[in-house]
Amino acid sequence: SGRLDPPDICMIYATPGQMMILINGLQWSGYRKFEWGVVGESACADSWGRALLKKEPSLAIPCFAERRYGG
Repeated sequence: SGRLDPPDICMIYATPGQMMILINGLQWSGYRKFEWGVVGESACADSWGRALLKKEPSLAIPCFAERRYGG
């Protein structure tokens, strides 16, 4: 099979400490202030939609069903 096109989204499940390191890495070059909102449900759909719309990183707390993957 051929190669896939570059992905539109990359979803990462991580602990709070791991996310802080990731966010610090995103800000290492070209620092800017990130702003996120959290509703605590539909996290994947909420963060994916925001990332696709704004073309920038998005952070969300997993919904109840997803929390078993979040650490």
